[in-house]
Order: sequence, then structure tokens, then C-alpha cells
Amino acid sequence: MILVISMKFTDDSTIRVLEWIKRLGGKALRINVEDIPNMAFGTSPEGGSFFVQDGRKVFLNSIRTVWFRRAAPVQLPDISVIPDPEVRKVTERHMRSEMKGAVQSFYDSLSHAFWLSHPDTAAPPKFSVLQKAKAAGLDIPPTLITNDKATLNAFRRQHGDIIIKCITDADFFQRDHIPYGLYTKVFTPEHIDSLPDTFFPVLVQKKIEKAWELRIFYLGGACYPMAIFSQGNQQTEVDFRNYDFENPNRNVFYNLGPDLERRIGDLMDTVSLNTGSLDMIRGTDGKSYFLEVNPVGMFGMVSFPCNLNLRKKVAEFLIDKDRR
Repeated sequence: MILVISMKFTDDSTIRVLEWIKRLGGKALRINVEDIPNMAFGTSPEGGSFFVQDGRKVFLNSIRTVWFRRAAPVQLPDISVIPDPEVRKVTERHMRSEMKGAVQSFYDSLSHAFWLSHPDTAAPPKFSVLQKAKAAGLDIPPTLITNDKATLNAFRRQHGDIIIKCITDADFFQRDHIPYGLYTKVFTPEHIDSLPDTFFPVLVQKKIEKAWELRIFYLGGACYPMAIFSQGNQQTEVDFRNYDFENPNRNVFYNLGPDLERRIGDLMDTVSLNTGSLDMIRGTDGKSYFLEVNPVGMFGMVSFPCNLNLRKKVAEFLIDKDRR
């Protein structure tokens, strides 16, 4: 059986992959990571480890493949009734630790299964991955993490225009039903001049003059690349995720070539990822620059424009692993 670990509000691709698994004759069960702390799971003498979902007992030895699709923060019970703020703080810290322990215990009980993406490798540090990408022979932009204005100015003088981006994953949120997100932006001299001598750490990179962007979905050794012509639109030229829905970018299938595919495969092996969505830039200098990889990144955006039917390919990959 294939176990899909997702979240209550997830992308459409998860649902479509589940539909393909059923259509292709596979057997799958979905649970939401938010619900894991509220599920009963344990061991029994007659059948080994199990969990209970909607009153049904599922033995974990029946699960041969796990697709870790999405993580989500687990909501704690309301503890505002605790009057003492210090006790409330300690209680919340302990409850978060217990919740984390419950989720980790569930994941550990599935160590016998094949995992397509794993929570332990689902959020690799960007800077570390950049270093490993360079070791794999990929070009990367000059990069700096600093909280010092003098060091930042020296980096800008050396490399010219620079961009600023999150050190970890970018957060997205809603306020008054309006979505907001943290995007990659040009870090102008005016921005830098307004900073104090020391500040909260930032990650900056040399701004690569791009011919186009690349989004590459990687699955079990195969690359499915798409070129994104975002440079001609002021709204998307720095970060294509700042979508212009009225004038969308042109997206086409792209041929990476065997050498670049091999280097990407070497990187993914090094960071212990069997799937992920990679972001790269094709510079006007003819080089292909690696930016980052999201192990649970969206792939529908590559599938549709390039007619790749990746949802079916993911389903076939999971079914193949489950039947071995």
C-alpha cells in the first residue's frame, strides 16, 4: 500500500496523483500531517505496529511506499486559561516537544518503507546546498550571508547589482483574504544605505543577468525541465513567482543536455533527494546557474505547459516502488 502524507490544504497535484494511482490499479491511503498527533498508533502482539484512522486499524507492515508531499504546523490546544505567563510558556514549549515527538515516532515506524521525499531531508539549508551544487560542478551565483553593513557594501562593490532572498523557505500568508509572500528582490544601494551598521542576517547574491529561468522537476533520476521567459516582464524579471496573471510568461519544454542532467543527478544524490523542484537561471553569459531546490516543490506548473503528464508519472513511480 502507498501512504500519502499531505496537508489539509494542498495543491491539486496531490489529489490528481491519488486519482491516477487508483486508475492504474494501485492502492493508496492519504493522511494529513496535521492529524498525526490526533491519531492513535502503537504496537500489538498479533500484527505489529499500527495506526487508527476513522476507526480503521491499519498495520504499518502493509505500507511499502510513502510519498511525503507536504508538511504543516500542528495546532496546539488553547492554553490561554493558564493564568501564569511563565507556566503558560513552559507548557506550550513542552506541548510542542510532545507533538514533535508524536509525529517523529510515526515517521520512524515507517522506516521499513521506501520514501519519495522524506521529512528529514525536506528542508535542506540553502547555503549548504549551494556549496554542494558547486562541488557537483554546477555554476552558482556569488553568495553572502551577513549582518554587517561594511561587509555587505564590499560585496556589492565587488559584484555590482545584488539581490536579497530568504535564508530558509519563503513564507506566504493571508491578511483580509489578500495573499502576501516574500519574494526575491533587487537590494538597491538606497536599501543598503538605510541600514544600521549591524542588522538581522540576510542572504544576498550577485544579480545574474538572465536569458531565461529554468524550473526542473526531478524524479528518481529523471529531469523534466521547463524554460520560463520571465525577463521581459518587469513584474517577473527578478522572481517569476511574482506572477503576472494578465500577461503570463511563456513557458516551454527545455533540453538540459546530458552533462547538466548528470551534474543535477550528482547533486540530488549528494543531498539524499530522490525528487524535488530545482530553480536555475540561464545567464546571458551562457552559463546555467543553480539557485535552490525544493524537495516538495510544485510540479503541476511544469507538467501542463510542457505536456509532460507528471502526475501520472509520479503515480507510476510510486506504484512501481510499492510492487517491488
